[in-house]
Amino acid sequence: MKYRDVRDVNEWENQQQTISNRRESLSSWRSESLKRVTNYLFILNSGALWSSFAYLAKPEIGMTPLLRGSITYFAMGTVLILIHAATDYYMSEHSLRAVDNTLSEYYRNKLDWNVVQTKIYASPKNALCIEAAGWGSGVAFVLGLICAGLRILG
Repeated sequence: MKYRDVRDVNEWENQQQTISNRRESLSSWRSESLKRVTNYLFILNSGALWSSFAYLAKPEIGMTPLLRGSITYFAMGTVLILIHAATDYYMSEHSLRAVDNTLSEYYRNKLDWNVVQTKIYASPKNALCIEAAGWGSGVAFVLGLICAGLRILG
Protein backbone atom coordinates (compact mmCIF):
# COMPACT_ATOMS: atom_id res chain seq x y z
CA MET A 1 0.00 0.00 0.00
CA LYS A 2 1.41 3.37 -1.00
CA TYR A 3 1.21 6.50 1.11
CA ARG A 4 -1.71 8.06 -0.73
CA ASP A 5 -3.63 4.79 -0.59
CA VAL A 6 -3.78 4.79 3.21
CA ARG A 7 -7.36 5.56 4.19
CA ASP A 8 -7.59 4.03 7.64
CA VAL A 9 -6.55 6.47 10.37
CA ASN A 10 -5.25 3.67 12.58
CA GLU A 11 -3.09 2.31 9.77
CA TRP A 12 -1.72 5.79 9.09
CA GLU A 13 -0.95 6.32 12.79
CA ASN A 14 0.78 2.93 13.00
CA GLN A 15 2.94 3.81 10.01
CA GLN A 16 3.85 7.18 11.48
CA GLN A 17 4.72 5.55 14.81
CA THR A 18 6.93 2.98 13.06
CA ILE A 19 8.71 5.75 11.16
CA SER A 20 9.14 7.85 14.29
CA ASN A 21 10.52 4.91 16.28
CA ARG A 22 13.04 4.01 13.58
CA ARG A 23 14.28 7.58 13.13
CA GLU A 24 14.58 7.98 16.90
CA SER A 25 16.53 4.74 17.14
CA LEU A 26 18.97 5.78 14.41
CA SER A 27 19.39 9.27 15.85
CA SER A 28 20.16 7.76 19.24
CA TRP A 29 22.67 5.39 17.62
CA ARG A 30 24.47 8.36 16.07
CA SER A 31 24.63 10.25 19.38
CA GLU A 32 25.81 7.21 21.33
CA SER A 33 28.58 6.46 18.83
CA LEU A 34 29.99 9.95 19.35
CA LYS A 35 29.93 9.49 23.14
CA ARG A 36 31.76 6.18 22.84
CA VAL A 37 34.57 7.82 20.88
CA THR A 38 35.40 10.03 23.82
CA ASN A 39 35.04 7.29 26.42
CA TYR A 40 37.14 4.66 24.63
CA LEU A 41 39.89 7.07 23.71
CA PHE A 42 40.08 8.27 27.29
CA ILE A 43 40.50 4.71 28.57
CA LEU A 44 43.12 3.79 25.98
CA ASN A 45 45.06 6.99 26.39
CA SER A 46 45.03 6.55 30.16
CA GLY A 47 46.57 3.12 29.65
CA ALA A 48 49.24 4.57 27.39
CA LEU A 49 49.96 7.21 30.00
CA TRP A 50 50.32 4.50 32.64
CA SER A 51 52.80 2.77 30.38
CA SER A 52 54.78 5.98 29.99
CA PHE A 53 54.85 6.46 33.76
CA ALA A 54 56.15 2.92 34.14
CA TYR A 55 59.02 3.84 31.87
CA LEU A 56 59.73 7.05 33.75
CA ALA A 57 59.71 5.21 37.09
CA LYS A 58 62.89 3.32 36.22
CA PRO A 59 64.76 5.36 33.62
CA GLU A 60 68.02 3.49 34.26
CA ILE A 61 66.58 0.36 32.64
CA GLY A 62 65.75 2.14 29.39
CA MET A 63 63.33 1.02 26.72
CA THR A 64 62.69 -2.65 27.40
CA PRO A 65 60.82 -5.01 25.09
CA LEU A 66 57.90 -5.09 27.54
CA LEU A 67 57.65 -1.30 27.62
CA ARG A 68 57.96 -1.09 23.85
CA GLY A 69 55.27 -3.79 23.60
CA SER A 70 52.86 -1.99 25.91
CA ILE A 71 53.26 1.31 24.06
CA THR A 72 52.79 -0.48 20.73
CA TYR A 73 49.65 -2.28 21.94
CA PHE A 74 48.18 0.94 23.33
CA ALA A 75 48.88 2.70 20.04
CA MET A 76 47.29 -0.16 18.07
CA GLY A 77 44.28 -0.11 20.39
CA THR A 78 43.87 3.62 19.91
CA VAL A 79 44.00 3.31 16.12
CA LEU A 80 41.54 0.41 16.12
CA ILE A 81 39.07 2.21 18.36
CA LEU A 82 39.28 5.26 16.12
CA ILE A 83 38.47 3.03 13.14
CA HIS A 84 35.62 1.47 15.14
CA ALA A 85 34.18 4.80 16.24
CA ALA A 86 34.48 6.48 12.85
CA THR A 87 32.94 3.50 11.05
CA ASP A 88 30.14 3.28 13.61
CA TYR A 89 29.39 6.99 13.32
CA TYR A 90 29.38 7.01 9.51
CA MET A 91 27.26 3.85 9.37
CA SER A 92 24.70 5.43 11.69
CA GLU A 93 24.73 8.60 9.60
CA HIS A 94 24.37 6.59 6.38
CA SER A 95 21.50 4.55 7.85
CA LEU A 96 19.66 7.68 8.92
CA ARG A 97 20.05 9.20 5.45
CA ALA A 98 18.89 5.96 3.84
CA VAL A 99 15.76 6.00 6.01
CA ASP A 100 15.11 9.64 5.09
CA ASN A 101 15.52 8.85 1.38
CA THR A 102 13.21 5.85 1.65
CA LEU A 103 10.58 7.93 3.45
CA SER A 104 10.89 10.65 0.85
CA GLU A 105 10.15 8.10 -1.87
CA TYR A 106 7.25 6.73 0.15
CA TYR A 107 5.72 10.17 0.67
CA ARG A 108 6.02 10.82 -3.07
CA ASN A 109 4.00 7.63 -3.53
CA LYS A 110 6.82 5.68 -5.17
CA LEU A 111 7.10 2.84 -2.62
CA ASP A 112 4.70 0.46 -0.92
CA TRP A 113 4.65 0.38 2.88
CA ASN A 114 6.00 -3.20 2.94
CA VAL A 115 9.04 -2.10 0.93
CA VAL A 116 9.52 0.87 3.27
CA GLN A 117 9.51 -1.38 6.32
CA THR A 118 12.04 -3.73 4.74
CA LYS A 119 14.34 -0.87 3.79
CA ILE A 120 14.23 1.08 7.04
CA TYR A 121 15.02 -2.02 9.10
CA ALA A 122 17.73 -3.34 6.78
CA SER A 123 20.95 -4.29 8.55
CA PRO A 124 23.85 -1.95 7.89
CA LYS A 125 26.73 -3.17 5.77
CA ASN A 126 30.23 -3.56 7.23
CA ALA A 127 28.96 -4.47 10.71
CA LEU A 128 31.68 -7.13 10.92
CA CYS A 129 34.33 -4.44 10.39
CA ILE A 130 33.04 -2.53 13.41
CA GLU A 131 33.01 -5.63 15.58
CA ALA A 132 36.51 -6.70 14.54
CA ALA A 133 37.95 -3.25 15.22
CA GLY A 134 36.21 -3.03 18.59
CA TRP A 135 37.35 -6.46 19.75
CA GLY A 136 40.84 -5.85 18.35
CA SER A 137 41.09 -2.62 20.30
CA GLY A 138 40.01 -4.33 23.51
CA VAL A 139 42.52 -7.16 23.03
CA ALA A 140 45.31 -4.66 22.28
CA PHE A 141 44.41 -2.70 25.41
CA VAL A 142 44.54 -5.81 27.61
CA LEU A 143 47.86 -6.90 26.07
CA GLY A 144 49.25 -3.41 26.64
CA LEU A 145 48.16 -3.55 30.27
CA ILE A 146 49.80 -6.96 30.71
CA CYS A 147 53.07 -5.75 29.22
CA ALA A 148 53.03 -2.60 31.34
CA GLY A 149 52.20 -4.58 34.47
CA LEU A 150 55.01 -7.07 33.83
CA ARG A 151 57.38 -4.16 33.21
CA ILE A 152 56.42 -2.50 36.48
CA LEU A 153 56.69 -5.75 38.45
CA GLY A 154 59.90 -6.81 36.75
